Formats: sequence, C-alpha cells, structure tokens
Amino acid sequence: MEKPATTTKRSTAAKSSTTPKKTTTRTKKPAGVSPEMRQQMISDAAYFRAEKQGSSGSSDDVAHWLAAEAEIDTMLKKDGISS
Repeated sequence: MEKPATTTKRSTAAKSSTTPKKTTTRTKKPAGVSPEMRQQMISDAAYFRAEKQGSSGSSDDVAHWLAAEAEIDTMLKKDGISS
C-alpha cells in the first residue's frame, strides 16, 4: 500500500522586512567660484548699485565697487562657497 503524498503549504504572501531600507542622503559640496566669476559678480553688483543711485564719478564708482565686493564676499561665505 502506498502512502499518500504529503504536501506542505507555502505562504504566498511575500515576507516583509520590519527594518526599513536605509536611504543615503547625499549633500552636494558647494562648488567653488573662480576668481573671474567672483569679479564678474562684483562688477554686476557695483553696476546695479551705481544705476540705482544714478551717480556718476570715479569716487562713487570706487565706493560702489568696495560695497559690492563686501556684499558678494559675505554672500559667498554665508553660502559656504569658496572663492
């Protein structure tokens, strides 16, 4: 006499992991600013300062340049961008 075949039931549900997958957050390192780009940024800022005040004259131009230079350097430092 033959024994009846025994079957084992397998769960059709997929095993779920209770541990969530780790996600890696990559933070991009701010890119540096080339000296040429920094100078162009200062030049643009100085131009817009002068245009806003409607001034003309070399002494005002120097003041606008120095103020723009300080503004751009502060902005770059605050954003963690090296120049």
